[in-house]
Amino acid sequence: MRRFSLPWLILLLVLAGPDDSQAQTRGLGAYFTLVNSYIYTTGPLEGPRLVARARRAFPVTQFMLDSKDRLWFRILFTDYNRKVRGEGWTTKLPHELLPTEREPVLVFAAPLGKDDSNMSTLRLPVNSMTLLNETTPSDTFTRVVWQKIKYEVDQPIEAWIRDTGGVFRAGKSPDFMVRSYGEMVTRDVDRDKLTRLLSGVVHLGDSPTDVEWALGTPLRKQEETVPDAVRSTWEYPEIVVRFENAIVKQLN
Repeated sequence: MRRFSLPWLILLLVLAGPDDSQAQTRGLGAYFTLVNSYIYTTGPLEGPRLVARARRAFPVTQFMLDSKDRLWFRILFTDYNRKVRGEGWTTKLPHELLPTEREPVLVFAAPLGKDDSNMSTLRLPVNSMTLLNETTPSDTFTRVVWQKIKYEVDQPIEAWIRDTGGVFRAGKSPDFMVRSYGEMVTRDVDRDKLTRLLSGVVHLGDSPTDVEWALGTPLRKQEETVPDAVRSTWEYPEIVVRFENAIVKQLN
């Protein structure tokens, strides 16, 4: 279960806003395997060893350096699931836990009390939960009633993988990585360029399609026509790309 400090949990309860399920799924970013790679379920080079096949992308939840300063990523190994069962508590009302509800629900290990400094939580799909006949009013918020549930859900295992056999992209989803790779392969992009773009590196002379493979859809596009040229500007959070006649001319 994830752990949050009490102020953040209080904010979640008081605002009662929608779960940021996309952010939770995405984690720190995504890791794309270029070759078959060993992964370790306990820690770097520790625990049972499995193989992550080439051309697969996985969410990254953590990274670390080992004793030899080698970089490792902790991934959700979505090729292999394990059954997780347990009980927990939610502030959702029974009518908010219908099977048609698509948003994951925040589930607490125990009702949140005034003296709690930390609380373990999970985000679970509604169809994995069964409402139990037990409730308790919150001693922190007068309008909150805790509902007890039990759950049974398939979850990917977490494992550690070296950085040398693939590409990590901060803030990108596995779907983005797989889609970009697949489109480049179908266009017969050479391997060096494919790896460069998959790593998010744009060069002068690249095309708009190359930039989208590398960086995705820009936040903003601008275009102007001048004598003998069409100039475009694509704005991303990390970079501004300027084109002239559909060729990258400047990077800021």
